[in-house]
Amino acid sequence: MSHNHGVIRLQVSPAQIYVGRYEALPYPNLTPAQEFVFEVAILAAAPVTISDVLFQTYSGSQLLSERRRNGRSLARLIGEEFPVRVVPGEGLALRRCYFWEPGLEKLTQVFITVTARTEDGAEQQAAWGAPLLIYEQTVDLRLPFRDTWWTIMGNDWTDLHKGEPISQPFALDFARLGPDNGTFRGSGLALADHYSFGEPVLAPADGEVVILTADMPDNPPGTPPQLRDLREDPRRSFGNALFIAHNDHEFSFLAHLQAGSISVPTGATVARRQEIARCGNSGLSPGPHLHYHLQNGPNLYVDQGVPVQFGRFRVTGDMVERSAIPTRLIVTPVD
Repeated sequence: MSHNHGVIRLQVSPAQIYVGRYEALPYPNLTPAQEFVFEVAILAAAPVTISDVLFQTYSGSQLLSERRRNGRSLARLIGEEFPVRVVPGEGLALRRCYFWEPGLEKLTQVFITVTARTEDGAEQQAAWGAPLLIYEQTVDLRLPFRDTWWTIMGNDWTDLHKGEPISQPFALDFARLGPDNGTFRGSGLALADHYSFGEPVLAPADGEVVILTADMPDNPPGTPPQLRDLREDPRRSFGNALFIAHNDHEFSFLAHLQAGSISVPTGATVARRQEIARCGNSGLSPGPHLHYHLQNGPNLYVDQGVPVQFGRFRVTGDMVERSAIPTRLIVTPVD
């Protein structure tokens, strides 16, 4: 999505911005909250110096939040030298524009205003605004594993997945906890040291397997994949992985699966809690863990990730009927 305003032009991704709205989160977040993320490219038809970037969120006509970055603070934020300049043919990327807001008032719109000056001192502005979409999940999901797992990354500002806001803004990473409440025994340098490695991965809901990758090896912990295995295809960074279509607009994606463990072919119908693979360390993965996210289509980096909530799990012994899962939460599925 691009917007032209004289010398400066803004491009915003993704095309639609979904808000994860959480009326009740389990520990440690006990109050309503909402989050969204996007990225902005600032392009210029002539050399300019950025003097100000303003972000505003609204609920209807009510201003809820305002963040302003002058040129100096913007330079610190993105790691550029001050003053921040944009020249033709070289855009400036503002990545991971992330918002975590109280949930008492529903977010409905976001606006960005960029102010810059040309070499002759003339002020230039570009503005962009879009509705924020509240996603209503229709599929009833269960956690895709047995026993107790730690949410390495989940729904909050610490989640590194939000650096890729098209398919992964609401992605989660899970690692199984062992009897010592750790994720691995010994040094952790061997795959077998990790409690997640080889654990069953279950279908989170009924559906059909529509896309899978099943030809990648497991890498030793802390070892990046071989370039020949990636084949210059960023989708293969997820390693062995599959999509399950639950309906025509909700697709579960499960990744970093163990080599040779996927037990269902493309086109297979699967039932909720059916074993479909085992947890591995394939692709770009620092150690054995299970990656999960929900998309509105089966195409990575094209179709958009949407907010996801799971049903019927325990947190510190308490039953949670349905909720998003924040980072660092320890969860145990009930059925």
